[in-house]
Amino acid sequence: MKKTVDYQKLRGFNYTQPDAANDRVFWAEYHHDIVDRDMGYAERLHLNSARIFLSYDFYNENPDRFLANVKDFVQTAWKHGISTNPIIFMGFRFREDELPWSGFMLEAGLKPIYKTLEDPSCWYIGEKYFDDLYEAIGHEEGLLFWDIANERDIPIIL
Repeated sequence: MKKTVDYQKLRGFNYTQPDAANDRVFWAEYHHDIVDRDMGYAERLHLNSARIFLSYDFYNENPDRFLANVKDFVQTAWKHGISTNPIIFMGFRFREDELPWSGFMLEAGLKPIYKTLEDPSCWYIGEKYFDDLYEAIGHEEGLLFWDIANERDIPIIL
């Protein structure tokens, strides 16, 4: 039987595996059993949507494993009646010479991801990344919607 979520009563949460230092580590050291346990907790709390932060860096290193982990997450969450809202570009950088970005760097006046945005050769990389994600989870019942980027209201300083 197909599970449904009453989106008028959406009760969502951000999720990163609790034993992971960050989202890159979450996808690199993904543990199905921990996710299943945590989604069980969320179900008992009557939560119904998980927001996950995807890691382009780990995708770039191991696309097959990354995509399999993301698919497993979406399916495992949905087994508990929890939809998924993946954030596609979390600190996306496709150029080796791009500075890593953080809120602290923005406050210090450093320019975030400007080379990635201005370089058309990077656009293809982003399109392939999304196409692979779409192929892996685009038709999963548990997919709520795509979130293009975290903190998209932060201005790009050029």
